[in-house]
Amino acid sequence: MDKIRRYFPSGDEYVTEDALKNLRNYKYRAVDKSFLTKYLYRHYWEWAVTLFPRWMAPNLITLTGLSFEVFDVLLVLLIMPDLEGPGPSWLYFAFGIGMWLYSTFDNVDGKQARRTGTSSPLGELFDHGCDALNCTIAGIVEASAFGCGISWQTITIIFFTTMTFFFSTWEEYHTGVLYLGYINGPTEILTFAVLACFASGIWGPGIWHVPASQGLPLIGSLFPATWELMDAMLAVTFVAMLFGHCMVCCWNVYSACKEQNRSFLATLPQITQYVAFSASCYIWLRNSTTILTNNHLVLFLITAGTAFGRIVSKIILAHLTEMPFPSYTVQMVPLAVGAAFSWLGLFTPRTELAFLVISAMFVVVAYLHWALVVIERFCEFLGINCLSIRPPASGQSTPNRQSSGFLSPNSVSLVTAPLSPTSVPKSPGKPTDLWISPTKSKQKSKGTSEGNLQDALVNMKKAQKLAKKDPAVAATVLWKVSRDIARYPKQKSNLESALSTTQRCLYDMADLPELRGDKESGSLWSARLLLKTILECDLAVARLLWLDNKQQAARNYMDALARYLGIEPKIFDKLKACNLESKDRMAQEVIAGLPRKFSKQEDILQALNALEEAASAQLAAQDSERGLVLYLLRHAFAQKKQPEVAYQTIASLISMLQKMGLGYMANACAVLIIKYHMDEPDAHMQIAHAVVNSIEDADLVQARHLLEKYNSQFTEPWSQFIDMFVSKLVIADVEWMCNCAYTEWSHIYQDRDVYKLIDTAIAKQLGDFCIQEVL
Repeated sequence: MDKIRRYFPSGDEYVTEDALKNLRNYKYRAVDKSFLTKYLYRHYWEWAVTLFPRWMAPNLITLTGLSFEVFDVLLVLLIMPDLEGPGPSWLYFAFGIGMWLYSTFDNVDGKQARRTGTSSPLGELFDHGCDALNCTIAGIVEASAFGCGISWQTITIIFFTTMTFFFSTWEEYHTGVLYLGYINGPTEILTFAVLACFASGIWGPGIWHVPASQGLPLIGSLFPATWELMDAMLAVTFVAMLFGHCMVCCWNVYSACKEQNRSFLATLPQITQYVAFSASCYIWLRNSTTILTNNHLVLFLITAGTAFGRIVSKIILAHLTEMPFPSYTVQMVPLAVGAAFSWLGLFTPRTELAFLVISAMFVVVAYLHWALVVIERFCEFLGINCLSIRPPASGQSTPNRQSSGFLSPNSVSLVTAPLSPTSVPKSPGKPTDLWISPTKSKQKSKGTSEGNLQDALVNMKKAQKLAKKDPAVAATVLWKVSRDIARYPKQKSNLESALSTTQRCLYDMADLPELRGDKESGSLWSARLLLKTILECDLAVARLLWLDNKQQAARNYMDALARYLGIEPKIFDKLKACNLESKDRMAQEVIAGLPRKFSKQEDILQALNALEEAASAQLAAQDSERGLVLYLLRHAFAQKKQPEVAYQTIASLISMLQKMGLGYMANACAVLIIKYHMDEPDAHMQIAHAVVNSIEDADLVQARHLLEKYNSQFTEPWSQFIDMFVSKLVIADVEWMCNCAYTEWSHIYQDRDVYKLIDTAIAKQLGDFCIQEVL
């Protein structure tokens, strides 16, 4: 994986830390002059947004809207790949509905962001990035609805959509305002496109290809006699686009430059980026040997459209982060090379298609890498998720300790002593910290009395009332109260109530500025302490629920652990899908990329203990795959932060899996000992046991795999001997094999238990083998 990453730019090359700091200056500004928006669509969008649940992230709405258009393109490729048709009537209605839904979702996402209080610079980048990709996607769909086919009419439609979007993005970069005129693409033009799709569904796409004089009886004579209605519509659109949009954008940029005392002429070379893009596409298509003649236009448009999406998305990113205007993107290279080769006549139909396919893969992979890295950096800096909404932040002011009626939060100890990382894994139901064992329920700590319990319950009620107004003070008091109530097993319902309220307060605080890097925040809680307390609180809730056999608690605690470590919860599912060695490799990469430093010994012990606790819980909840993953993460974390614990982690895992009857998984884990821990005193013995156990289980594939891994580092005779045995390359009698085994093993170990294991395994396996041979 590291070798692959070397070929991709790092996150800092895409957007630097200094640039990310400028996101604090972000303020979205837009002007929409459209009468349709003002008198019709605005009311429709305000109604439509109420149909979406509040938990649905705005970016998820945007992505869902884009998926409708992608689905339409798939319909084109499956039913009408020549983009001409005519296709079935329902297909054109599907085009129109998909386009309308995209428009609706695209306009509702911003309202959803304001409705849920989740507006952010990432929302603008994500929204406009999807719009940039949709320029090509919607162009393909619209060209199919018009029945343009594999022709220059289709190419012209794509040119119009990309050109208008580029000029709007260029304008917004310099003016800071997204300006939509009285007639604009996202409103009036898209409305016309939807109606055109419906018209094609009713009367067929042939209506757009009648002579211009017939289709436009009033002005048809102004066009050449050979022109179709479609040609005339494109010509009128070009004039309107040039003078009604592009020139207006230039004027707005000129006005902004004049106001800011900057040179307008200095901004004009920035347009050459789009000129180079469109010129490369034109030259390649004009001289192509296969794209137009052999129906590869859609593949070319997807390639060029993805490159265009990267061009304008970089401009949007530069606008949001106040970086210089970008002048180059590597995704332009395939288009420029293709244009040069086609113009020089160096392509044959076969080589051109191969180059186009490779270019498409390169452009898409490069775009996805850029997008994912930039989104990840935005989310990390802003403290948000991209496709989900975190619990909303409550008041961020410093809590008023005097008026709350509680003890000073600073007087409350919130840090529990971390358990030793080498401790035996706990069963989920084992009471610790916030739950006293029922067998000791009558034993109360010194200073604890029924009066203290009543005080704790009173403080709990006060804190719960204060939770929404001041979550920092409420969480502080509730956390202390919970620890007091936990001493009384009969108060289980009150404990559950206190902990659940504490959880909500902690989640409300989790989006405070200090967690996003703001050092000036006056919160009572440090980021480290808050994350640690969230983890401990969720662990307490999980233990409480485990007593009721609610296995979902194990998963909830694991999610809290992910937040504490800085790991995306979806990583756990991804790790489950791999084999053991891939799991280990990915676990090493995940730990190496943790955003938190874990420089303090207290934090390291806390993380090791939490990983062990969560792993044990998952195994006890019968989720062996997730438990294995968590143990591998603990192993990787220990290797990096506390190496002496790493081997103990694997040994404990093997022992626990064997006790659970998962011998095949325990044997597989021996590979990790071979890879990392062969310098441990009993490492060779562990491998020997794993090989013998695999043979006893008739898992010869696993035995061979272990031996091959072992032989890559060591060449002891006994391993070579058993390797031949497993491979069934040695056929001899049982007595000879046993004697030979004793001889070979005696060179290394003087352990009678190992002799017995080998004797039993060989006798059983070869005994069965000989019986089969005799029969």
